[in-house]
Amino acid sequence: MGKLTSIGTRILILAAKIRYIHIDILAQKLRLKNRKKNNIVEIKKGNYEDSRTYAILVYYEPDGRLSESIKNIVKELTKNSVNVMLVCNHTLSEEQEEFFLRNCKELILRNNQGFDFGAYKDAISYIYESNVELDRLLLMNDSVYYSSNGLSSFVKELLKDIDAIAAYENWSLSEGHHLQSFCVSISNHVFQSKGFREFWKNYVPINNRIYAIENGEKKLSKAIAESARSSYVVYSVSKMYDKLKQEPVEKVGEILSFLPRPWRGAIDQEKYSKSAGYRVEVITNILNNTSPIHAGAFLFPYFLNSPLYKKDIVYRSRFPFWEVEYITSNLLQEREFCEYINALRKKGDSSELSFGDKIKFNVGVK
Repeated sequence: MGKLTSIGTRILILAAKIRYIHIDILAQKLRLKNRKKNNIVEIKKGNYEDSRTYAILVYYEPDGRLSESIKNIVKELTKNSVNVMLVCNHTLSEEQEEFFLRNCKELILRNNQGFDFGAYKDAISYIYESNVELDRLLLMNDSVYYSSNGLSSFVKELLKDIDAIAAYENWSLSEGHHLQSFCVSISNHVFQSKGFREFWKNYVPINNRIYAIENGEKKLSKAIAESARSSYVVYSVSKMYDKLKQEPVEKVGEILSFLPRPWRGAIDQEKYSKSAGYRVEVITNILNNTSPIHAGAFLFPYFLNSPLYKKDIVYRSRFPFWEVEYITSNLLQEREFCEYINALRKKGDSSELSFGDKIKFNVGVK
């Protein structure tokens, strides 16, 4: 819809926010007021690891295929003696079910109420009710592509003896600080804390993206931070800053295309080409002022060996498809590259949305 250039457009956006955020959330809350205890349909037992470390992994591939991404992360977790509780929001194909029963502790099948946070809530409630004794719990979902490059060291980072660990965190002033919820690792101390328990007890699983971010991701992050005695971020902006400072000037200068398109226009091209200090400052400021995993989609894999790739970077207009295809062809193994690029093609970009969906996209719920 472009920039807000008229009063009419502003009114349309305001009306859309009222309709698709405030009214939608209120209507769902009323509908769910007398909801049943959870949305679990069935639980199937798989293989149990002799370990007190657990991972809740939310999974959604309704076409019946089994991606390399999900196989990568499940196998790496089990290799590290993590009991994987696979939470799936659709009926599993034979191939999917056979793999998960062989490699996971349990399969929790549910309807898709509340998206990933609804899935987290049901699985965590089940753990509390089952009196499971654990030392560490990982919360993960498949909104990221898990490549094999760097995955082993990443999982080991998540298993460190630290109360709260996240793959990434967001410090953007416009969005507020929070640990990014697609991958969080917590100790039993946090898991048993009053704040963490109360958060999940009170969380209403609403099917609304803005609600999930504001009332899910941000409030969960606050509950974790308030109870954690120590915390750590695997792919922090400070780590990136330190790494860039150590890299040869030429290497940093060659990665302008690694920066998101929306921010490139604000860069002083001449200064960027001549000043190493300016390059490092520009890159770290961009990463710190928005979602690092989106803005640093290729910087973190390239410099810090991150195995994580967001699946919506083209859809959310961070990078044009051809650039993603070109850059990832040198970062991913061939089979994974083909699969990741195909996922981006399937998702498309916002230009393909209907007029109504474009309105929802512009207010953040699509």
